[in-house]
Amino acid sequence: MANMEPHVREAVDERSEKNSGFDPNIVDIVGLIPTQQSTSGILSTSSPTTDSVSHSASGMTSYDNNAASTGEPINADQSEAHESQAETMEDDSSSIRKLEKKLRTSWEYINKARKLAAGTQRELTDKLCAHCNSNDMSIIILGSLARNEYTDGSDIDWFLLIDSQVDYRHQKCFSDIQKIINKVAKMSVGREGIFDVMVFSTSLVHNIGNELDTNNNLARRMALLIEAHVVGNKEAYERVLDNLLSRYLYEDHSLWNSFEDHVPKFLLRDFTRFWNTMHVSTQYKDWSRQGEGSVIRFIKLLMSRKLLYVSSCLVCFSFHTNFTVDQRKQLFNGRNNENLKKVIEHMKSMFQKPPLEIVADVLVRHSHLKEMAKTIIGSYDNFLKLLMNNRDELKGLAVNEANDNLTYKEACDFMENFHKGLMCLIYDESSGLKNLTENYINNVGLWNN
Repeated sequence: MANMEPHVREAVDERSEKNSGFDPNIVDIVGLIPTQQSTSGILSTSSPTTDSVSHSASGMTSYDNNAASTGEPINADQSEAHESQAETMEDDSSSIRKLEKKLRTSWEYINKARKLAAGTQRELTDKLCAHCNSNDMSIIILGSLARNEYTDGSDIDWFLLIDSQVDYRHQKCFSDIQKIINKVAKMSVGREGIFDVMVFSTSLVHNIGNELDTNNNLARRMALLIEAHVVGNKEAYERVLDNLLSRYLYEDHSLWNSFEDHVPKFLLRDFTRFWNTMHVSTQYKDWSRQGEGSVIRFIKLLMSRKLLYVSSCLVCFSFHTNFTVDQRKQLFNGRNNENLKKVIEHMKSMFQKPPLEIVADVLVRHSHLKEMAKTIIGSYDNFLKLLMNNRDELKGLAVNEANDNLTYKEACDFMENFHKGLMCLIYDESSGLKNLTENYINNVGLWNN
């Protein structure tokens, strides 16, 4: 504590009080866009939270205190009530729902994936609640299930986040959770070892950018920010998230200068690094697996992985798109603890939403983006349709046969439309995104092949 910056010491005190690797000849039309001791370090809380947490497609969160605190499974009546409540909140708050009403359309496969994700999330909560009561650990669900894009045949990416001193009993707890998730999952996770592991907060927070910040560490950190869904006790997750955002935001001195754009460049650069790493990782998987699954992996790169990056950019740009000039001046009027907390709370509220909702938020706020919304969200609906109906076909499709495959040709069409829609969005002048894109993204060529 003695060596902490003043703003950090105040925060701790206050919280304690409050308790492409792909053949370019196959696709040449699609551009790439381009208790309680916290070992994570800075911020900690001491009030136990044993809520059972689930996110709707709008990013809303619902809780069941009794089920989690007693360790008893949620019964069918409770689950049905939760589902009804979540759907009501989603109808009121989901930007995708608002776009459907505004455009007088319905995205069938987005809604199907959302419902399947909600059911699977409830199933995990029912089966894991007895294993989720420690304030030192949070079960983090990631990937399509966390993004509410779950389809039959999807795996369940997850890790056990630990924010405490090492304890030999962690392994037993992890093994128990792993067995339960493996029974629910449709297929096993990727063989690279990024997920289905124990992850300690120290590595996520303190290794940003150093020689120990491996690709796996980067992937876990970025996924924790942009697509995490917490099952059970979320206190460890909240502590680590606060610490991560404190690292990214407080240490970014230019963010707080009133004469510069208030864009968290430190964070944005790490998201950019993650996007580039996903490209290189795709190439490695194609090479190491001798082309097995290359076609569907490439489609995912240009759809769900691209969506992750675009939504993360929109979060970083949100101080411009969501605040007036006067509000920004007030918010960034001095790099102090009070302003830091406000900035962190805004970022957390953005990250609570699934990536597709983040994009839909921008689209629904600007009436001139109506046609763009049809293109972007409609293309993503076609992507989920493909995963639901043609996953096995594409997984077994050889690279040299892709150009003659009708399903793949359809995928090329919606990938191209998705890219064009996103290009129009991030270069939209009226919303202010064009200037931000040109200043912070375009200069490194991330939107080109």
